[in-house]
Amino acid sequence: MKQILYLMHIPWGWIKQRPHFFAEKLAKDIIVDVKYKQPFKVAKKHLLTSKSETISNLFIGSFLMFPFYKLPILRYFTWGWIQSLSLKLSLKKKGTYDFIWLTSPALYPSIGCVNSDAKIIYDCMDDIAEFPSSKSSPVYCKQLINWEMDLMKQADIVLCSSEYLKEKVISRSGINREVHIINNAISLPQIRHFDSFPSKVQDAINLLKSLKCSLLYIGTISQWFDFKLICEALDKKEDVQLVLIGPKDCDIPSHKQIHYIGSVERQYIYSLMEQASALVMPFIVNELIRSVNPVKMYEYIYMEKPIIAPHYGEMEKFLPYINLYHDNDEFMSLVDQLSKSELQISSEKGNEMKGFAEKNTWESRYEEVKKILFNV
Repeated sequence: MKQILYLMHIPWGWIKQRPHFFAEKLAKDIIVDVKYKQPFKVAKKHLLTSKSETISNLFIGSFLMFPFYKLPILRYFTWGWIQSLSLKLSLKKKGTYDFIWLTSPALYPSIGCVNSDAKIIYDCMDDIAEFPSSKSSPVYCKQLINWEMDLMKQADIVLCSSEYLKEKVISRSGINREVHIINNAISLPQIRHFDSFPSKVQDAINLLKSLKCSLLYIGTISQWFDFKLICEALDKKEDVQLVLIGPKDCDIPSHKQIHYIGSVERQYIYSLMEQASALVMPFIVNELIRSVNPVKMYEYIYMEKPIIAPHYGEMEKFLPYINLYHDNDEFMSLVDQLSKSELQISSEKGNEMKGFAEKNTWESRYEEVKKILFNV
């Protein structure tokens, strides 16, 4: 059976994203050896225990990538050989790989230890050069772009999660090559009725049930979250409350109408969304966000709830199932309409929303990937 070395720049236990889904799908057809970058700063409380380790043909482990770029002197030296050695020491399988899958150009220096005959797949899921952690170090950001350029040259297959990201990567690298757009998707929930919930989940459900008008956000909470806009809206609408669920790497303002729950197991997120008045994605639209085809939009739409999100090119794919705002005034107007029950979803539109989500599953995306990967 063919084997793939699957390198991830995010922890396996982080909130489930595109790399996790594709790794699980690939394991249906080939042996998948997942190696994820071991986090230095991520608190264990923000990592969830995944049950995917029991999937046949899926092997999960970590390796160290030392953050030399953060050290004033060492950042100017090339340390790819150490990254490569770290990965090599973590590999249990000593055989050759047929494929190497990378989710970030930051992983490119690590693959020197792997056989050169393997086909390289670069799955460009985000504009990594636009992350605050990258931009904080101009030297490292430049290095990332150089690695990305090398990947664009060397990769046998390049995938991108959005059209905007594809154009950005091609323009930045100066390499006009074939790039396949594979949008993000939804993992449809299994129909389950829980006899009981973990105490944190039950407390969150009780909270949402008690609120007259609740805005629920599920996902990573980081610097792109527009807390200024949110706080302004909450100050004007005292009957509206914001509930946040997911890992965070930024400070959350102290506000009587903001409730932070933390990370919860994925199997419970649909039970939580079911209790919300509306689902929101209040992001600052910058260059990083413009490239994002949000997984959460597919999940939100599946729930047949009012959805409020900022307008940018990728979001137009989700019309007419979501409410987009261009500026603060339009956001305030939508929140006001929600509080007056003017954003309710009709049963007909709800059926359309469910149907849209069911056509955009990770299974359907993997069928696209499989055709590209195996020429079937």
